[in-house]
Amino acid sequence: MSDPNYPDAPPRPASFSAGPHRTPGLPQATPDRPAPGPQAGAARHQDGGGYYDTPAAAIVASAKRVVETFDSLGRRLRIRFLSPRDRMMLAKAIGADLAKNEVYLGYATLAWAVVELDNGSGEDPRIMPMVKASEVEFLVDRLGDEGLTAVGNAYRDHFAEQLQGVDVDLAKN
Repeated sequence: MSDPNYPDAPPRPASFSAGPHRTPGLPQATPDRPAPGPQAGAARHQDGGGYYDTPAAAIVASAKRVVETFDSLGRRLRIRFLSPRDRMMLAKAIGADLAKNEVYLGYATLAWAVVELDNGSGEDPRIMPMVKASEVEFLVDRLGDEGLTAVGNAYRDHFAEQLQGVDVDLAKN
């Protein structure tokens, strides 16, 4: 049996036997996890970044989702929903005083959600993790009003359900 992700790898054995010297209390063979994909008898759903089977997993998967939008200048922007950890890291990067400034924090939050900014120049579109307020300010300047407006609209359109909170009854099922 070969791994489709690594076609040049040698075939894996179909079974494993530890032989006569078995260690008590330890698993002698670790079965492979099932490959992602539909399983017989189970309805599986896919969300861009992977599969999910439960409402709770669907909520987690949607939070990791990256959406694509274009600003009025024609630049392609890819954005993601900010997790609580992301918001913590943003506050750490800009500092406590600037995190209290609502206007500054609003612009910084929009910029922090951007993971790619492709202006068609051929440069790497990925946005590297920011650790200083000056890096956040640079990205806000690079996005400009056009980019920030596009990010805000896409964030509202694609992540509104996360902004309003989790539906507890849906997560329990």
